[in-house]
Amino acid sequence: MEHLLQLRVMVTYEGFCVDLLDRLASSLHITYEISIVKDGKYGEPVASNSSEWDGMIGEILRGEADMAVGPITVTARRLEVVDFTDPFLQLGISMLMRQPNQKTSSTLTSFLVWTFSATATFATAMLLTVIAVLSPSECPAEFNLLNSVWYLVCILLRAGSGYNCQSAAARFLSSIWWMFTLVLFAQYTANFAAVLTVDRKNMPFNASFLVLKQNFMHFMQNVDDAEIELWESMQNQTPTAFVDKNESGVRRALQEKYVFLMESATLDYQVTQNCNLTRVGNVVLGSNGYSIALPKDNYKIFQSLARGVNDARARISFFTPELDSVL
Repeated sequence: MEHLLQLRVMVTYEGFCVDLLDRLASSLHITYEISIVKDGKYGEPVASNSSEWDGMIGEILRGEADMAVGPITVTARRLEVVDFTDPFLQLGISMLMRQPNQKTSSTLTSFLVWTFSATATFATAMLLTVIAVLSPSECPAEFNLLNSVWYLVCILLRAGSGYNCQSAAARFLSSIWWMFTLVLFAQYTANFAAVLTVDRKNMPFNASFLVLKQNFMHFMQNVDDAEIELWESMQNQTPTAFVDKNESGVRRALQEKYVFLMESATLDYQVTQNCNLTRVGNVVLGSNGYSIALPKDNYKIFQSLARGVNDARARISFFTPELDSVL
């Protein structure tokens, strides 16, 4: 006879919703057991005219769960079959996209500037040599071509060359060269500051009406929260702009020229977890909230939870970068 030993593994959950449940359990003096939804969905009708639901809402309707806690948004169709408490978190729809590529010049000065500077150095050195030959005040041996180049380079580098001009023409030419070096240094310093400065990322758009005018990107909307303003534009996208899960939309935003319209709370969390993602401006479309779903017409439980949610909402805050996960 074989004996089967079944091990029960203890799983510890953490996150915003778990903190909310702990607060509710403490204030209402209840205990709870977390059961992960089997199909991984929040809850939608199985068919358009069907009374059967999947996900968390379906488990409540079938009596498999007493309440559903998670990032569940309140919709008109869900309100027909279950009750919702007051939202424990307010949110809207925001736009998620991949961070724009930043192109920064790796050179401080262009090749053309270096070429002109070298040409100006040799041309000025030749002119200085000619002045030294023709002027009775100068010594031609002291200002030959090589020494003249050295003299100009020392001026450029703010160093002493050991040579001094005697004639008025040579001193005038040296003064012009000094002014040239000041301009060259100013241009170099400006480029150096530009290379070290992190440019502000320029988004292709910053509002929903600008989204509609872009013809080089695909746009997406979670099928649960379609926005009327963008519906017609998204309907005509090829390939389809719609996805069934947030994970699919985030993946497409990372891999394609694709903007994912998703709930702002989940979007902010995704941005904290992946530095390649960014939120487009401060655009928030509509207003909604996450609520706890309960069986229909169960007023006693509903009133108790409503008071508990209002109390817990005032005491806990949404996720921060220190938290690893949320439910």
